[in-house]
Amino acid sequence: QAAMEECSICLINGSATGTETLKNLVLPGIGAFTVVDGAVVSEADAGNNFFVDDSCIGMPRAECVTKLLQELNEHVSGSFVNEDISQVLEARPDYLDSFGLA
Repeated sequence: QAAMEECSICLINGSATGTETLKNLVLPGIGAFTVVDGAVVSEADAGNNFFVDDSCIGMPRAECVTKLLQELNEHVSGSFVNEDISQVLEARPDYLDSFGLA
């Protein structure tokens, strides 16, 4: 449990599968997570991703899923980057080095 509480995870793209997986790590209490996703929430996302709803359509997906994931465990620090991972890595090639899991 102590190792989990110190872990920092990067989720690349806030898809339904990715957010469900991250949920299973947030609930028991990872240390922190960051969602990197340059997409905006679509109607399809609202229909199949539990962590977005109709009010999120047109908003940055990384921001929406981070907000709802943080509500699951107040002791977990969540952040987001509203950029495609390729843009992030082009600007900062070592970006993923700060995470225990990406």
